Amino acid sequence: MATVLYAALTSILLVILSVRVIPLRGSPVFAWFTFGYKGENALNRAIRDHGNLIEYAPMFFLLMFVAEQTGY
Repeated sequence: MATVLYAALTSILLVILSVRVIPLRGSPVFAWFTFGYKGENALNRAIRDHGNLIEYAPMFFLLMFVAEQTGY
């Protein structure tokens, strides 16, 4: 049950991080979401934040699921 809750919360975070990258790439529709941060450094950080979540979350959830199923 805990795995499902954390997966749902992480999915919300993934959507937020995804939407944060869009305006930094130049979309005028989401320009309000940049919070005043502009430039290549802000874009690189946003892309890495999104990438790190995509890279590490699946392994975290797999290990969490195994631990939950084995009773730890």
